Amino acid sequence: MARSIRIGSLPYVEEGSRLFEAVAHWPWSVFLDSGPAGRRHGRYDIIAANPMAVLMTRGRLTEIRRERESLLSSADPLELLGRELGETVETPDFLPLAGGCLGYFAYDLAHRLDGRRSAASGGEGLPEMAVGIYDWVVVIDHQEQQAWLASQGQSNETTHMWPELIALFSRPPADKRHRRHRLRVAPGLHSNLDESAYRRCFDRMMGYLQAGDCRQVTLSRRFDVSVSGDPWNGYKRLRKLNPAAFGAFLRLPDCTVLSNSPERFLRVHEGRVEASPVGAARSRSVDALSDADLMRRLLSDTREQAASDALVELMQQDLNRFCRDGTVRVLERHRLESSAHVHHLINRLGGELDTPYNALDALRVCFPGASTTGTPRQQAIQIIDEVEPCGRGICSGAIGYLGGNGHMDLNVAVHTLVHARGKLQFSAAGNITGDSAPADSYAETTERADNLMQLLTLREVGHARD
Repeated sequence: MARSIRIGSLPYVEEGSRLFEAVAHWPWSVFLDSGPAGRRHGRYDIIAANPMAVLMTRGRLTEIRRERESLLSSADPLELLGRELGETVETPDFLPLAGGCLGYFAYDLAHRLDGRRSAASGGEGLPEMAVGIYDWVVVIDHQEQQAWLASQGQSNETTHMWPELIALFSRPPADKRHRRHRLRVAPGLHSNLDESAYRRCFDRMMGYLQAGDCRQVTLSRRFDVSVSGDPWNGYKRLRKLNPAAFGAFLRLPDCTVLSNSPERFLRVHEGRVEASPVGAARSRSVDALSDADLMRRLLSDTREQAASDALVELMQQDLNRFCRDGTVRVLERHRLESSAHVHHLINRLGGELDTPYNALDALRVCFPGASTTGTPRQQAIQIIDEVEPCGRGICSGAIGYLGGNGHMDLNVAVHTLVHARGKLQFSAAGNITGDSAPADSYAETTERADNLMQLLTLREVGHARD
């Protein structure tokens, strides 16, 4: 059917999580989160549910499910996604999107996109790409303090549901969390690499660095812990204790994703492209004087700045492949940002998308994010494939949206947990350069994992008094 944009005004709410409560337990419900009121880092919250179609890539095949049919295709996943998105539809300037693709692109999708097979075994055993095509979205603009229900007009079902959806999101449900639904974390955090195994992987990577095969590379450890209860309450706990600019909650058939990411991967809006690779990061100290000293040392560390500059150089090269000549600029370099637990250096680059290219082209060129791989990217990916014992799965991939209007905004899926089969799985990675020390690198990943677990277990998640 022909597209016809439809927009309905909704009452503004400061907490997007309250509106999401209405659909939080629907299959394929998605919440793209800019943070809680008072500690917000972004502008928009986006909510979607009830997709018209879903695409799930496993290995060489992508399954496309619609209401009355399911088919398998061996075609390129991003080409299939482009076909499902269809022709670009114009939306009003005040909306980032009125519908489109929302979901995740796992790190291991890179092997499918470049035609190589990874030597490592699969990550969580989940699809490398899992996205829905949504005809309607809820957009909450915290800058203008307005909210809308918006549709691209592709589905007759949306037309029939419109009054019901307006009513559903006009009366947010009360935030009632019951003890029986709280997320309980069992004792015993497990990792796929103990210290001796990590040291062996580190030494192999260092050999490549010293041989000049790579300038820097990340080494990731996978962790898992048994849990029970509702992961949505766990996500609410994370966003409250550690607000992040690019948070996300996805309730999918095979898993639930809780992303507490502070890092934007790629944004395309009105022909402008923005990338924000994160350089060095340091865990914060509870002591104010020590914490201030950590900030000063991070800002003055020439080695970390050199590694951060290498990421900027790589992103410049990437953006120049699909941006107009002469438009790629470094907008910010080594800007210090702090979350509740981490200080990190942010770089920001921008450019103007060239005429033959679109957001999917930008995604293909830049994926996965350089801050999760190393430089040069392809050499770093090959080293990671050879050294790490398993695939990375959703962690280190990207989560967000590609709108039917050609806009895109994706995070880097760090600080991201995957809930499946009674376990929470996540990764913690350290950046390795030629002068890194194995003990320090191992301690860094352990500290990051412990910080994430502390957020979940400091007090019981989902308790009514939280």
